[in-house]
Amino acid sequence: NTQWEYSSHTNWVLHDSLNWGLEEAVITNASAAEIILISNRLRKYEVEEGGHDQMYPDVRVPFSEDYKFYYNPKDEMLFGFQSDKGGYFSINLKDNQLKKYPSIDTQMDHYHTPGEFYDTDTHSLYWVGGYGWYTAKNHIQQYNFLKSKWDTLAVWGDTFTPRFNSAVSKGPNPNSIYIFGGAGNSSGMQERGWQMYYDFWEFNRKTLELKKLFELDNIESYEEVSMGYSAELNQTVIIYKKSLDDFIAILLIDPNSGEVIFHDDIPNTRQRRVITSMQPMV
Repeated sequence: NTQWEYSSHTNWVLHDSLNWGLEEAVITNASAAEIILISNRLRKYEVEEGGHDQMYPDVRVPFSEDYKFYYNPKDEMLFGFQSDKGGYFSINLKDNQLKKYPSIDTQMDHYHTPGEFYDTDTHSLYWVGGYGWYTAKNHIQQYNFLKSKWDTLAVWGDTFTPRFNSAVSKGPNPNSIYIFGGAGNSSGMQERGWQMYYDFWEFNRKTLELKKLFELDNIESYEEVSMGYSAELNQTVIIYKKSLDDFIAILLIDPNSGEVIFHDDIPNTRQRRVITSMQPMV
């Protein structure tokens, strides 16, 4: 009886405590085995073994809270993007070469808090939705690294309402990215009030088709959410928090059908935050 097994024999154990300073952030990283922390330097925390290692001791990063950072271990590159769609920089970590690129886009402050997805295998970056100038967006954008500009993709398929703070991850189709929820409304206008979404989408990066797969009706509400995917199990894991006074909850689903495999609170997680840039892994 698998439901009985899950309900009665799941024991949560605190593995370790990881502290970082105010002038430091977690970088989005596809590896389940390590957590990359960035300030004016890079350091790595090994999840299984514990302990910290400073990476690339000679590299100094122009760290700013205004930037979103992406690390590519395959090419040993670090990218920093202004969160308001300004310029970006890259650092070749092998030889500590910093390059700065000006923004070609003219619209600033329009795309804060988008859903983010960086694919280290293909070196491709996507932003889903976003908020700025009192308006939520339903755009899916891809960064053109050759032209140093954002391309708004000509998406077709099911109607995708404007939103921000969505969770984005890989899924069963390697050509697709998967999107969960966010806050917004059908018009995108702030004065009409925000609602929370509980829908689950597939966006095919080759055909540009956006398809709504299902609704998750067992999540009541959330303030913070993050999502990851296990190819070995073919399962999507969502962690979310209703409010700061609630526990962090974990939800394991079949990404094709929406069937709930496991759903439970994680004890002793009151007053803890969901780090949206850190994808949960099983």
